[in-house]
Amino acid sequence: MLWENKGVAPLYWDYSVQIKFERVVSNIVIKWTSEPIISMKGFLPGEKEIVVEVAVPPELPEGEYDILLSVQSNGKEYQHPNPKYIKPAIKNPSDPDRWYKISRVRVLKK
Repeated sequence: MLWENKGVAPLYWDYSVQIKFERVVSNIVIKWTSEPIISMKGFLPGEKEIVVEVAVPPELPEGEYDILLSVQSNGKEYQHPNPKYIKPAIKNPSDPDRWYKISRVRVLKK
């Protein structure tokens, strides 16, 4: 993934990135959300490339899934030991939960 801090200072808050696999079958949503995979705290101005590996859980059924990405804020204003208080850091008017579709994959069992 290629990220860019267009500001003039490092990121001071602990933004984290999560990935979600999502599939709709017969009006049933099958989804799996990763733990945070990147901490963006301290990203300096400029571009930063990060290689990320996400292990697909074995219980995820075969099929085609959308891959979505969200940036969550663990910053000062949302610091809380309970993760339900983590708030999305980026607004997406088309999705109130602020997830962005970035790709599509097919999950196959070995």
